[in-house]
Amino acid sequence: MKVLFFNCVYRPGHLFFDSKLLGFLSSVTNKLIVLQPANWFNIENINISYIDCELRQNKKTKLKRLSTWIRSATNVIRALPKISNEKPDCVVVGEYELSIFSFVFPLLLMRCKKIILVQHNNIDQLTNSKIKRMLFSLYKNKVYHCVLEPFIKDYIVGEYNIIDSRIFCWPYPIGETTDDPRMNTCKQYNIIGLSQSNDENQIEELIKLEEEQKVFEKNKLRVLLKSKRNEYDDGYLKVLKGWICDEDYQRYYNSANSVLVAFPPSYQFRVSATLIEAFAKHLPVIGADIMLINYYHKAYPDICMIYNSKTFVDELKNCTKNTEDMNREFKDFSVAHSDDYILTQIKKDLEGLM
Repeated sequence: MKVLFFNCVYRPGHLFFDSKLLGFLSSVTNKLIVLQPANWFNIENINISYIDCELRQNKKTKLKRLSTWIRSATNVIRALPKISNEKPDCVVVGEYELSIFSFVFPLLLMRCKKIILVQHNNIDQLTNSKIKRMLFSLYKNKVYHCVLEPFIKDYIVGEYNIIDSRIFCWPYPIGETTDDPRMNTCKQYNIIGLSQSNDENQIEELIKLEEEQKVFEKNKLRVLLKSKRNEYDDGYLKVLKGWICDEDYQRYYNSANSVLVAFPPSYQFRVSATLIEAFAKHLPVIGADIMLINYYHKAYPDICMIYNSKTFVDELKNCTKNTEDMNREFKDFSVAHSDDYILTQIKKDLEGLM
């Protein structure tokens, strides 16, 4: 089996996922051809053949959306002759721009009938756009879809009438697991929330709670959050504004007992690397009342709690308890997102295509 992989848009934030996916694909195929910007991926594997193309996403411009559309279409056009030359059995598109893809997918189908689209935030984009839903309907049952959790598959089967057999579930990998960091007593923060996707309304709600009632100070709880527009620090609640470098980001994670996933209501049918990383480090999560968090809360109620400002402090205290139920759920999550499990799913799905 020969598989060709490329992205319509290359983003540093997806480099870990894409690299893991390439490792899985190379293990279950006879040959994997990867189109990439020069030196974008650095996986050395005898089954992987790299073809360097100038496909890198442009830096931010004033016309960011237009730039993404143009780059996405250009990347597909540049990939077409490579697909024609290589004649793969299957093409995997790791990231794509939903609207533009509707115009270029016929050109891909002419060269390879088996195309798998990895769905990151694409499904959420359909929610508030009739035009995108219409464009999506043009190819939804002509390609295969890779989603990262079963609840996303259930949703698009029911909501968009996609044929069940055209949807694969390849969970987000957790990477290297760690020992339970909460056993280390040198923890600086009870909870951190450092995602770029944080809901500013929830951040401001917690700032107001501390300003008016000093709940964190009274309970001797230290909280570290990230915001796009607010800064605050009273010694117990600290809100950082702007970019956090990778070194500081990892240092904060290693000094935390739990993680706040304070995402807005628009964040529904996609998976958060922030949440995956927390569970991988054995850090329980308090999350916003959205579909993603509800799914994990039902599956892992002792390590994933739903955010409520009235009970937030009590939930935060419970996060510090290292119980058998919590340890069992961390283990169950690790199994369901392990390399072995994902590799088995990918192998089964690709063999079914052939």
